[in-house]
Amino acid sequence: MRLHHHIALSGIVAAASYLVGAPPRLAVAAFVTGFMLDVDHLADYWREYPTSLDVRHFFKTCEEYRLRKVYLWLHSIELLALMLLLAAVMRNAWVYGIALGWFQHLLFDYIGNDVHTKSYFFSYRWSKGFANEKIFDIPHEYRQNAEQTHGNKAST
Repeated sequence: MRLHHHIALSGIVAAASYLVGAPPRLAVAAFVTGFMLDVDHLADYWREYPTSLDVRHFFKTCEEYRLRKVYLWLHSIELLALMLLLAAVMRNAWVYGIALGWFQHLLFDYIGNDVHTKSYFFSYRWSKGFANEKIFDIPHEYRQNAEQTHGNKAST
């Protein structure tokens, strides 16, 4: 899912949570977390392009599945589970908001991206060697680019 989609959907989730009575700080945390979770894409990009500061190249590379390896440290059901546990223990509006933003981000990624069912489990990505073409069901229009970049046939 693209960044502008995450920003819009995070705004809707944050506004809805506020309208049903959540504290403003929960709504703010949900909004910011809902799109800032994608910061982990930068780590994967800079791992392959350590000297690049080209924003357009960054978005094109990520959106067209051109990275060889995708760690996506924050796109992890395991970490989300820990955050939900932390929210339950701490009972703090900021932490609840972060958990809500994290949850809705991963939910919308599942809905909006071509992924295998287990793709957002870090342990699954690890078992696949973090290989992009084994984690994502690369859309047909990007398959040739991914194959050229990865030097092998992308699996479906």
